[in-house]
Amino acid sequence: MIEYNKTFLKKLRFYFITLLLCGAWAACSYEHQPWQPQQFGGELAFQVPPYIEKTTELSDKSPLQFVNFFRNFYMVVDSFPLHSAADSSLATLAQNEVADLKTHLFEPVSSPLRVVQQQPHPTLRCEVEGAVGTEKKDLQQAIRYYFYFVEGKQHRYRILVWIWADRRNFHEQEIEKLLASVRLQ
Repeated sequence: MIEYNKTFLKKLRFYFITLLLCGAWAACSYEHQPWQPQQFGGELAFQVPPYIEKTTELSDKSPLQFVNFFRNFYMVVDSFPLHSAADSSLATLAQNEVADLKTHLFEPVSSPLRVVQQQPHPTLRCEVEGAVGTEKKDLQQAIRYYFYFVEGKQHRYRILVWIWADRRNFHEQEIEKLLASVRLQ
């Protein structure tokens, strides 16, 4: 009789733990949840995945920031006044921002700056990959950055998304969907 109870309790414990793990997995699934619409500066609109949330922890300078630390997904949105921008064009702003980031990375590699659309609002895109950390290779983490620059009527906008480079395949479709959702109102 005692053997039967021990076996029964082991099976019960196994089923309970399995049920708990399945519930936790289902709670982390965001496939069927709608993307969250966002607006910035009264002019820029886009959508973000349901699993990221607003934060203020990424940058002291960026007014709009999103993060999911569990998925290593980070995003900041900045604006630069069009008429007082020190950079003479959207391309110059983009080149300067990309060059500045590359100075902080180990072995940076970048794609060429691409024109996504010319009219009605110029839009540029660039990707940069490099390592952050210390000079010791075993203490470095490869990061992939996605720059997206849009020129509005009153501001130039920079959207910067970054993820761990080894998670690129996992996030690629979501990042493409996010960047494709960018609109000026």
